[in-house]
Amino acid sequence: MTSRMGDAGHISVPTVRTDPSQGALTFVYLYGWPIYAYALFEIPEFDDRYWLWPWYDMYGNNFANVSSLQGFKPGKYLLRYTEDNFGVHLASEQDEYRAYVNSPTPYGMLLNRMLVKHWTSEDLSIVHSQQGRMLFTPKARGAGPHKGIPPLDLQIFLNLADSLDIGQTILSLTALLSRYNPPEVVSDRAWIAVALEKAGISSDGTFTQPEGTDLSLDVARANTLAATSRNVSGLSESLCNSWT
Repeated sequence: MTSRMGDAGHISVPTVRTDPSQGALTFVYLYGWPIYAYALFEIPEFDDRYWLWPWYDMYGNNFANVSSLQGFKPGKYLLRYTEDNFGVHLASEQDEYRAYVNSPTPYGMLLNRMLVKHWTSEDLSIVHSQQGRMLFTPKARGAGPHKGIPPLDLQIFLNLADSLDIGQTILSLTALLSRYNPPEVVSDRAWIAVALEKAGISSDGTFTQPEGTDLSLDVARANTLAATSRNVSGLSESLCNSWT
């Protein structure tokens, strides 16, 4: 297993505000892409500032959060791919981990956040020091649902980047990723598998365009549907100052 971690250490908001109508809180972000969901992550001792480890599955769904607001403590946590019971599950006091983070997909992403209290070099130094003590360590694969699933090969994104047909690219990428990454809602998996098959996506990770279909037209329809759905009543809530 391998993983990718990066430091988005530049901060674009020069002031700290707590009222959403006035702006946003200032954070330092640490982002990562766990290529295989079976890893140890260790949260260091923090001061009283806000911190968050949010976990996202392959499709961008936030399935688990470990944060100071929830009362989680520093220590070791285990991220693992499971077939059900997704989210954070506290461990017993005798366990070597504080909790287990069960992921619905073997591939996923995290986007750590830490509050910047003051816009000073001293406070930023403290934050960056804490970032350096955040550990994410891949663990050897054992028995379980992840057995036989290969690490994510980032080359597939580059291989598909040369395609001039956006529809073909999206569906080919979906075929490659959906093969090992089922939907989070277990009861939806059967009908989604049928829908993908009808769309030309095979369980072997390949896409074949069904006869009589027009991908360019389908892409246009999908974009129109996405744009109009934003205006559906109740879908979003205004927080003022152009925030929703």
